[in-house]
Amino acid sequence: MNYMKIHCLRPIAAVALAIVLSTSSAQAAPKFDYMVVSVQRTLKSGVEAAIELADLLNEHGAQGWELIQIDGQGRAIFKRAR
Repeated sequence: MNYMKIHCLRPIAAVALAIVLSTSSAQAAPKFDYMVVSVQRTLKSGVEAAIELADLLNEHGAQGWELIQIDGQGRAIFKRAR
């Protein structure tokens, strides 16, 4: 009997936890600004191009921007919290 009660309470506890987590995450959802920068000029081959790209990324990183990705069209996509 005890096993039956504990086993039945697990799904209820899981649902309750999921509701609490989804409610708290919805209220505390951060807002972001996004920026897209063309980096095609830096997408050359060689060490100089890598240094130039790293400098660009570090420059934006120092301003609080986080790189999300560099897409196949030579665009760097950044985000930062508002």
